[in-house]
Amino acid sequence: AQPHMNPEAWLTTARAFQKAATATGARAAIVASLPECMPVDLASELASHGVTAMMGLDDALSAFEAARSIGCNWQIGTPLPEISPVERRGGTGRTLSEFEAKSLLKSFGLSVPQGQVCAPGDAADTADQIGYPVTLKVSSPDLAHKTEAGGVVLNLRSREDVTAESERLGKLAPELLVEHMVTGAVAELIIGLKADPQFGLALVIGAGGVLTELLQDTATLLLPTSRLEIEHALHSLKVWKLIEGFRGKAGDQAAVIAAIEAIVRFAAAHDGLIEELDVNPLLVLPDGAVAVDALIRMRTLHD
Repeated sequence: AQPHMNPEAWLTTARAFQKAATATGARAAIVASLPECMPVDLASELASHGVTAMMGLDDALSAFEAARSIGCNWQIGTPLPEISPVERRGGTGRTLSEFEAKSLLKSFGLSVPQGQVCAPGDAADTADQIGYPVTLKVSSPDLAHKTEAGGVVLNLRSREDVTAESERLGKLAPELLVEHMVTGAVAELIIGLKADPQFGLALVIGAGGVLTELLQDTATLLLPTSRLEIEHALHSLKVWKLIEGFRGKAGDQAAVIAAIEAIVRFAAAHDGLIEELDVNPLLVLPDGAVAVDALIRMRTLHD
């Protein structure tokens, strides 16, 4: 649309294009060279007939590129585990406990520590079965930030230590989570899902652990995504240098990618239900990657 053009000719052409798109069922868009060259009433008219009115060349090209990327990822399509209606209803409308969240993610291929929920009085016996050292945590969906509340104790190496700490933690919650403690991490990552009302789910990957907010070392991908995009995002992180190898230590890069893809599969299977997911930290080991903490909030499912 140029300033010297006859507006009536422009409107006639746009409406003819809209009729052609309706008649053929083709996907169609009209691009104005500048935002002000697309009248608002015409944009509304075109949109009502399924024609996208794009206001500006730069934004239009960016939108076309994004659409192509999303289309390619949809065509790749990874087979998903079957999720029954009972399983869906059981995980919606609330914040899952850490054990529930980990168990659900494990079913999609995410590696998690061996663990068990028990009453405080049974924590020592459970630790004996799992094997030392262990981590002891309060297990409650109402206590999402357990560390800040003093609800996490690491590196317990004896039955006596577990007994003493379980008595204290039992005052915070009626159930405890006893897990085998994972050691020898090369780096810590955070993997998250954030629901945006306009763009849908976004995958956030970055440096994890207690310094997540301080380091601000993250990359974001809109879902669906591909392994190539995941690898590109990982290589953009400063923390990835530690995983590639630093001072004689390197992390299992393939295991990191597999962990992220497991979360992407979970996201696809629960499309429209996820409000928030945080795996923090994902401990990157020389021979694996293990999610030692997980938070999932789900929307209410309306039948």
